[in-house]
Amino acid sequence: MRADLVRSAPPRPELRSTSICVWRELLTCVVLCGCGFRSNAAPGDSGSGDPIDAVAEDAPVADDATDTPAASCWDHWLAHDVFLEPPVELTQLSSNGQDRDPWISQDGLELYFAREPGMQGMSDVYFATRTSTAQPFANATEVTNLSSDMQDSRVSLTEDGLTLVMSSNRQGGAQIYLITRTSRAVGFGPPGQDGLSKVNGPGNSRDNYDPFLTADGGKLYLAPDPNGNEPQHIWVSSFDRDADEFLPPVKVPGINAADPGADADPALSLDERVIVFTSDRTGGEGSGDLYYATRAAPTQPFSAPASMPNLNLSGGDGDPMLSADGCELYFASTRTGGDYDLYVSRVRR
Repeated sequence: MRADLVRSAPPRPELRSTSICVWRELLTCVVLCGCGFRSNAAPGDSGSGDPIDAVAEDAPVADDATDTPAASCWDHWLAHDVFLEPPVELTQLSSNGQDRDPWISQDGLELYFAREPGMQGMSDVYFATRTSTAQPFANATEVTNLSSDMQDSRVSLTEDGLTLVMSSNRQGGAQIYLITRTSRAVGFGPPGQDGLSKVNGPGNSRDNYDPFLTADGGKLYLAPDPNGNEPQHIWVSSFDRDADEFLPPVKVPGINAADPGADADPALSLDERVIVFTSDRTGGEGSGDLYYATRAAPTQPFSAPASMPNLNLSGGDGDPMLSADGCELYFASTRTGGDYDLYVSRVRR
């Protein structure tokens, strides 16, 4: 996102049938047709003429008769009833500068982000790890092969962790770069631009920020800055596997703000049904706010965007990224005043 916004349930067990004989005023209860008897009583009728709640109170009731599967975090996002807990700063990753653009791996153990200033340039790519999702991230180190003496930011990987995209202005204007590797056990080499000519140019006068690769690498979302011609908005490019290249990007329908509002920082769920992003559209809380939108399938249009509940404040919030299970939202914020720092907010279940 640009610096001024927007720059960058297990199966239920079968119930056992139990015949119970109840003596009432010395009358014998006769079990008709054994255990296979089915009453013709109407719903709400005990079959004896008494209402159901007048039947003996000690009749056995299956413990799981009313059990329903708990809603997943994704269920809440898709139903637009998600509630986010107060965010917690990732203090182990905080610096004296700007810490932004988090991307978290599918297993939740690896985190890439951009730090400004970096060790080499204006903004560099950093990498942090943890041994389990119950532990905090630590040991943030600069990824020297991805960083330059210029502005390097917004790293995004495919689900398998083998393909990476990023934005950098190392050759002039901000452009998208891509690099692959054969295994997660090895590092990435220097980024290149193979397959990106229809995204970056030639003759492209805009700066390309905020790349995000879908899980399978089939779509590349980004937020170009048209160099003052119009506000930043969210676009998407599809990968042509026959030509081995990304096609010219098109604007994503339904989610972008009306001008002069701007949008950036797109990130999607693994199934591509939930998108989170940043916008400074009218009606927001601050200079940049977090929004989300949903859809029934990846081929369908997104719903109208909704503001992140209980999260946006008067400062700047941006760079959202969802965990694989949808239960954690990572983002950057200036809510404590001063520089951007990284935060995580959890979905209330």
